[in-house]
Amino acid sequence: MSKDFVVRLDDKLRAKRESFDQIPVVDISQLLDGSNKQNVAKEIGWALSNAGFMYVKNHGIPQDLVDSVFDMSRRFFDLPMSEKMTLHV
Repeated sequence: MSKDFVVRLDDKLRAKRESFDQIPVVDISQLLDGSNKQNVAKEIGWALSNAGFMYVKNHGIPQDLVDSVFDMSRRFFDLPMSEKMTLHV
């Protein structure tokens, strides 16, 4: 493979590090209703390329379901390691 296309992962990560004061927030309501898919896609692309993560708002997932998933996650991580290792995810 040509060395022109080979980049060490550490160098790539170092080049992408940016300083930001807040977590990128992406409102996906326009993606869900179809009114501005391209703009939402650009915002998602920027957030994930530059910060590596984002906060998604107006996703339409009921809060009780979100709360239930967080509760289930907490219960899983509270299990002893030996019990977690018996589970296949």
